[in-house]
Amino acid sequence: IDAMRRLLETVGMMICLMGSAAAFVAPAVRTSFRLTQQVGGRNTAASCHRFFTVGKHQRRVAAVRMMSDGWEGKHAIFDVTNTLMELREPVGRTYARIAEKHGIQVGEEEMDRGFRREFALMDSIPYWDFKGDMQMAEAKEREWWRLLVRNVMGCEDNEAYQACFDECFDHFGTNKAWKLFPEVLPTLDTLRAKGCRLSIVSNWDFRLEGLLEQLELRDYADFVILPAHAGCVKPDSRIFEMALERASEAAGAEVSASECVYVGDSMSRDVRGSEAVGM
Repeated sequence: IDAMRRLLETVGMMICLMGSAAAFVAPAVRTSFRLTQQVGGRNTAASCHRFFTVGKHQRRVAAVRMMSDGWEGKHAIFDVTNTLMELREPVGRTYARIAEKHGIQVGEEEMDRGFRREFALMDSIPYWDFKGDMQMAEAKEREWWRLLVRNVMGCEDNEAYQACFDECFDHFGTNKAWKLFPEVLPTLDTLRAKGCRLSIVSNWDFRLEGLLEQLELRDYADFVILPAHAGCVKPDSRIFEMALERASEAAGAEVSASECVYVGDSMSRDVRGSEAVGM
């Protein structure tokens, strides 16, 4: 119980247990924990209340109770963005700063509004059409981002924009743009010391592998699964099913969904997606 309490306080994550499903959700704005001893029982109830802010609106995501002496699973699978790492500065500010270097005038707030608009309007990448073809995925992903950013900036598709986009795209694939949460490496070390295998399932594009190397995370993971590998994005159950297959391969024996935990920050993509396959 003490070990679980310390781990919860270190990671700052929400634990969701619904039937046999479990999903850990990483911190965003503030997390509060209440540990209460069950009267007359052997178990400790861990109630984790997590809140996060979207714009100026704060909403309660979940309040859940875990009734166990500790998780006895074999494999922890992680999301990346806002779970293991965060941006060093607001995304709109970065784009506006780089755009100005290339003679493109666009404000930080304008970029932020534009991204919200274009993410809602842009068609998703048809990963199923080229599942497993990483060379094709790289070309499709880069072109998708090029069109999206051009629409956000509202500029002509000329040499200045291409140079601006190339710098932005490359920048966000490096640790110059991202940093780890301070508790990440100690937590991964603790889990690995307990014999828990680790891996990553993310909706990121092909740049993630190189970024994980720069952040010194890649060696922790038995495998990394991206949409191009699975032919779909979270919360599609197929990407989590592939993770179960790969977890079994890494362990050299079958690993069931109930022996895995998925760690992420999105209720829709991460919690519900992993629960759908029994994690």
